[in-house]
Amino acid sequence: MNRRFKNKTKQQVAVIGLGRFGTEMTRYLYSNGCDVMAVDIAEERTLAVADYAVHTLVADASDESTLKRMGIESFDTVVIAIGEMQPSIVCALNCLEMKVNKIIAKASDEKHAKILEKIGIKNIVIPEADSAIKTAVGILNPNVGDIMELAVGYDVAVINTPHEWKGKTIKELDLRNIHGVNILTVIRDGQIISPLADTLVKEDDKFIIGGLAEDVKKFIY
Repeated sequence: MNRRFKNKTKQQVAVIGLGRFGTEMTRYLYSNGCDVMAVDIAEERTLAVADYAVHTLVADASDESTLKRMGIESFDTVVIAIGEMQPSIVCALNCLEMKVNKIIAKASDEKHAKILEKIGIKNIVIPEADSAIKTAVGILNPNVGDIMELAVGYDVAVINTPHEWKGKTIKELDLRNIHGVNILTVIRDGQIISPLADTLVKEDDKFIIGGLAEDVKKFIY
């Protein structure tokens, strides 16, 4: 049962585990043009997302033979959203051994995340913790609209214009030398403009900044 999809113009994603996180992931990916295969050990969960997946499969995806039948290595991305730690880790190990192109794994807590990291999973999400951190950042710094990991160890964030930036040029802010972060883009009146040295900061500007994760977080906090 090799589940290679026929339409290779779309991203092909397998979502394994259809709790709240996996279900929302399936719906969002499908709504944004991805071919999704949704997998769970419970039939009622696969039925709940049947309208948002090209294929659904009732199976234990921590079983190596199941992954082989799925042709798991043919997917562009595999999202492991299994809540229980042991089957999640076994599934992740099997996917790594089968040379899956990109693996994103949900962790139930920090311990789970550390084990996933140690076995070689680079993209790990702790939904509740990540949501809490984003909410806390918004409380501590109302100028921050969002923060995300663009690549391992590299974050980007969207911020509103801090009061002290108004009327200054990008060169005068000197964020790279002072804080180790770069202004990647300026959003002004709904338009994206390149941040030149003499660009004058206006009151309603938004900025996309990027840099090493620790530098971005220090700057925001």
